[in-house]
Amino acid sequence: AHWHATFDEIYLVLDGSLDLRLFDPATSGRQTVTLAANELCVIPRGTHHQVIAATPENRLCVITTPRFDPSDEVVSNAL
Repeated sequence: AHWHATFDEIYLVLDGSLDLRLFDPATSGRQTVTLAANELCVIPRGTHHQVIAATPENRLCVITTPRFDPSDEVVSNAL
């Protein structure tokens, strides 16, 4: 699991499906989200997230805003 301090992520499933585990430290809220093809999840900055299951064949489009910063990936043990 990991989180980002400076950008939001959008996970858009193009094919297959996947399960995401999310943790919001601001509210201590935890949830699991299942995404099928053509569904998306907006992951706000600061939200800890992890893919916990996926179909054997899938395609995922990840969009970041603002731009992706490879140095901004903080490992999390909260999930």
